[in-house]
Amino acid sequence: MISMEYSITAHKDNKRHHLQIEAHSLTTAYLIAQQRGYSRPQIRHSSKWSSVAEINIFPPRPLAAKQLLNFTHKLSVMVGAGLPVIDALELLSRQYKQKTAQKILTDIIHSVQQGKSLHAAFSNHPRHFSPLYLNMIAAGEASGQLDLFLKRLATWLETQQMLKSSVTSALFYPITLLVITIGISLFMMINIVPVFTEMYDALGAELPGPTTSLIALSEIISSPVMLGATLLVILFISTAHMLGRKWQKYRLGISLVVLKTPLFGIIIQKSSVARICHILANLMQAGVNLPQALTLAAESTSLEAIKIATLSVASELYSGERLSHLFSRHAVFPEELSHMLAAGERTGTTDEMLTALARYYTHETQTLLKALTTLIEPVMIVFIGAVIGGLVIALYLPIFSAGGAIAG
Repeated sequence: MISMEYSITAHKDNKRHHLQIEAHSLTTAYLIAQQRGYSRPQIRHSSKWSSVAEINIFPPRPLAAKQLLNFTHKLSVMVGAGLPVIDALELLSRQYKQKTAQKILTDIIHSVQQGKSLHAAFSNHPRHFSPLYLNMIAAGEASGQLDLFLKRLATWLETQQMLKSSVTSALFYPITLLVITIGISLFMMINIVPVFTEMYDALGAELPGPTTSLIALSEIISSPVMLGATLLVILFISTAHMLGRKWQKYRLGISLVVLKTPLFGIIIQKSSVARICHILANLMQAGVNLPQALTLAAESTSLEAIKIATLSVASELYSGERLSHLFSRHAVFPEELSHMLAAGERTGTTDEMLTALARYYTHETQTLLKALTTLIEPVMIVFIGAVIGGLVIALYLPIFSAGGAIAG
């Protein structure tokens, strides 16, 4: 796996230290620094890609979200029923036919049989089990309540799957209509418009402006210029993807633009905050210290602005300030988040408040997604009618004009 070298400034024994840490992500670098006993880690810059001993060009695909949810739920039920972990894992291994799942379970069973803890066995597969998952397993083993923590994990995974399904459902209809509209438009431009162009040229009639513009657009689409434009678009998208992978400032800028997008920005913000609150609540109940929990929670979002803000809160916690006050400093978080957290801190129920906030923001996200679907459907129907209708009218406008002239 490709890794990067991060330059970090952190504190230890009341002294400031400069570290060079090789990690696969910004969050992993923070975790490594914290595990080494350093506090208030701050990323100064990241260097170019560093080489590692082994580079897997075709790494195994991670377990599908539904498959991981199904596995976690079944394991929690079996362990909760009093079945030994090793027996539960062996039963599950017989149920999965996919090679990746079988290989993972076989390795986990072998590790447990050798005397390793379940957490250590799962840790051998970081591509399939997130740091949150591993911490919950470790907490379950340490407390003797593995079934409880597995149930919490299953609930967490189910919530994420539900949100993902809601987003997919909300976007499927408009995207399908948009693809159909583009397909019909391109078919008309490439196959239908040239036929009418030849007919109008043979008649030698003067064409209206909309028809002339449509013919010109058809010629552009059918010409090599369109191929060149398509290649430029592909190049632009590839370049943007490369910049997003390598430059943090670019990712930060894009994420800020996304968050300011009307309606979509609010939905993405609330879903990200719901994820962060749910992870913090689970990890705090698992006994993970708050700075490390925040660092792990930062990994749950792909928006760089929210990730950086969450990591900043994790670093600033060492100053002794309250969590609610630290969240209020960052505009990427909703105001009510800090207000509700402050109430939880005053009553000593921060973890319960985080659970309530996770439910609240999850509900808000689903409500907004339903509103978005309700709004987009009629807009897309009008859009399709306007595009296809406009093309047909522009195409037949000379015939209508000629018919009007003859009637007159």
